[in-house]
Amino acid sequence: MIICLCHRVSDRDIAREVDRGCADFDELQERTRTGTGCGACLEFAQEHFESLAPAGAQGSACAGAGSGGGCAGVRRGACSGHACSDAPRRAPAPDPASATA
Repeated sequence: MIICLCHRVSDRDIAREVDRGCADFDELQERTRTGTGCGACLEFAQEHFESLAPAGAQGSACAGAGSGGGCAGVRRGACSGHACSDAPRRAPAPDPASATA
């Protein structure tokens, strides 16, 4: 099935890039140009990529940037703390050296 009409990228093309080690959605966009045309496929392409990618792979740093939408991961409650400014801020892990027994 064609996912990105602008650049003729199919679900198989995305699966092939994941099999070749594509680590995140930004890299997928660099390799295939998915979602860089009109942008209509962006959310579906990212969801498809995330369904195929190994655990721990991240989506785009800010898939909604430029459209005023903010981070798509934050909107879905799935932001994993990547580099986007909308990512939830996590408290630093406690220093084990300072823990008292």
